[in-house]
Amino acid sequence: MMLFDMPSCGGCRTCEMACSFRHREEFIPAISSIEILDKKNEPGYLVSLLEKKRGERIACDGCKDLSRPLCLQYCQKDKDLEKILKEFLATVEVKKNKRYK
Repeated sequence: MMLFDMPSCGGCRTCEMACSFRHREEFIPAISSIEILDKKNEPGYLVSLLEKKRGERIACDGCKDLSRPLCLQYCQKDKDLEKILKEFLATVEVKKNKRYK
């Protein structure tokens, strides 16, 4: 799991719903690859993205079979979330490449 600070996030959790729908065609945030977490005494929220499956939660693959990840399609601050998602996917790729060397 990787955590990212997203001060612009309003906490609507629509990204969680979109993600769960993409994976299971149901709105079940508990299975989403993305989780929005409250911050204490600061604006915005924390965005948690899963590198590996954890319980019912599915690892984020950046919706590789879609032209635009579903979480981004429904996020009101999609440009900020897109930066986070790109950083996440780049980090996952680097870790994967290190494992195969």
